[in-house]
Amino acid sequence: MTTMYLQMIARLLLVIGGINYMTVYLFQKNLLNYLHYPILIQVITLAIGGAALYFAFNRDYYLPFLGKCVIPVGEGKPEGELKSIKLTGLPANTNVIFWAAKSGKNVVPNPMDAYGDYSNSGIVKSDNNGVAVIQMVCPTAYSVSKFGIINKQPHKHVHYRYELPEYRGIFSRVMTKYLENEC
Repeated sequence: MTTMYLQMIARLLLVIGGINYMTVYLFQKNLLNYLHYPILIQVITLAIGGAALYFAFNRDYYLPFLGKCVIPVGEGKPEGELKSIKLTGLPANTNVIFWAAKSGKNVVPNPMDAYGDYSNSGIVKSDNNGVAVIQMVCPTAYSVSKFGIINKQPHKHVHYRYELPEYRGIFSRVMTKYLENEC
């Protein structure tokens, strides 16, 4: 978890550095000079440079598909009152991995507990029209903390990835289907 937050901070520093470089180039204004604290400006500049060096030597920055990704598949099939959910707009005849929070009536305080052992997941294949029908139980609601300050409760949903037809074994980014009418 710590590495994930460090990478988020490093990316934010690169964005700040890029925007500052753009303003220096286009408007001859260094935004960091508005801080009026030379030591703070030096610390931020060194942090931006450190973030750039971190990513320059990070294999997963150049080859992100080799890094961590979510492919949670529980054992067996989901148990309980199964609902048929249609996923559309997929490539024809491709594998689709899906997962949703476990079933329940109470709001779960965090996503890790809501998904648990990923027992509400599976793999299906899309048909010739790019439609996949998944069998799952209606997921429970859960809260997501934004930077430890704001708790947000997303609508019930299912996540999925599909295998890219042109690159066997490589899956799409995470997609989300909201289940307002289905559950």
